[in-house]
Amino acid sequence: MRVIEQQLPDTKLGVSSLFIRNDERVLNNKLTAKNKLLTRFCNSNGWDFIDNSNIGNDCLNHGGLHFNRSGVIKLAGNFRYFINNNN
Repeated sequence: MRVIEQQLPDTKLGVSSLFIRNDERVLNNKLTAKNKLLTRFCNSNGWDFIDNSNIGNDCLNHGGLHFNRSGVIKLAGNFRYFINNNN
């Protein structure tokens, strides 16, 4: 990211939050804490944090790891929102 900042200083950078998963309960228990760390990291570096907390279990396929159609649409919407609000 530092290279991007140096070579393209007018570029707005964003870091996407981690997503929920159904295949690993232990990871989900740590998800909120990790996303809080990511938020602080982004804030301290002047980067945007792309919040994906609107993506829940209903957005995952039957295996609980990959997005279903709804999940893909919500993720794309989150990225679109970030892009549209930074141009």
